[in-house]
Amino acid sequence: MKSKKNRVAILMVAIAIIVGLIACGDGGRIGQVTPTPTKTPKPTFTATPLPTDTPIPTDTPLPTDTPTPVTPTNTPVIMTATFTPAPTDTPVPIPTATTKPTSKPTSKPKPTSTKTAVPAPTNTPLPAFEYRTIHQTALDSKNCGSTGIKGTVYSSSNAPTAGVYIAVWTDGWSGTVSNPSSSTGTWDVLLNNTPVPGNWHVRAVNPATCPTGGPVATCTGWRSDEIVVTTYADCNTNVQWIVVDFKHN
Repeated sequence: MKSKKNRVAILMVAIAIIVGLIACGDGGRIGQVTPTPTKTPKPTFTATPLPTDTPIPTDTPLPTDTPTPVTPTNTPVIMTATFTPAPTDTPVPIPTATTKPTSKPTSKPKPTSTKTAVPAPTNTPLPAFEYRTIHQTALDSKNCGSTGIKGTVYSSSNAPTAGVYIAVWTDGWSGTVSNPSSSTGTWDVLLNNTPVPGNWHVRAVNPATCPTGGPVATCTGWRSDEIVVTTYADCNTNVQWIVVDFKHN
């Protein structure tokens, strides 16, 4: 650093000398122009003192981080009180006196019986006719000489009943009406003198509308329900005569 300063000083001295020389040269030329030049005295050389060494600045230490204390500020909490009016006293109504009923208390109801009521018997509807068929069967013995239907009429007390007429017919034949039942209640209708097959309708009738011997197609006064019986031509089957009994309802 010191050598650098010396070089600067020497350079400045050299510059000063050169400036002085130039000034001298110019003076000669001026003297030529000026008729009465005066001699310019040479400048005195003034030595420029060398600059003193400037001390090198010392390194300035970096500032240390000084923490800035944070002072918390307390924000005041303003509590606003809400004014609640005190409840007003509600007057309690004075109960009015209840007058006692003048009527007598009703008597307690009598307990109902837990017994199951027995339903009254229903009347059995009357039968639609006076008589009903109670028995039908075939004769036990073979009969290869005839075909027919017969039976007995009984009262409601099972006593033989006389005077009852029975009608017999089949499809394609208008039929016939028997003679009235005998004192023993028996009746019969001969259908043929040989074994014949057929499905025969049998029914008790009123002789006022069904005369003896038929035809049955005109009969209207029925006295019993209707039954159908069957006979066969083969006499070995023992079904040539059918027994049908009636009973009064």
